Amino acid sequence: MNDFLANLSAESPVLWALFVVGVVAASALALSVVTGLMLRLGQAFAGLFGRHKTAERDDVVS
Repeated sequence: MNDFLANLSAESPVLWALFVVGVVAASALALSVVTGLMLRLGQAFAGLFGRHKTAERDDVVS
């Protein structure tokens, strides 16, 4: 793999640039998906363990 990357960067810089852009884009997409899942999981836990409103306390600010 190391020889492949060294040869690719030396022989064809355009393909190397496209490869780097693809890796960065895939990393950003994966990070975005993981972050979204973690935020949804946090909301689910907040709904399970958070304070619940009651009918008589709906408009009370705490």
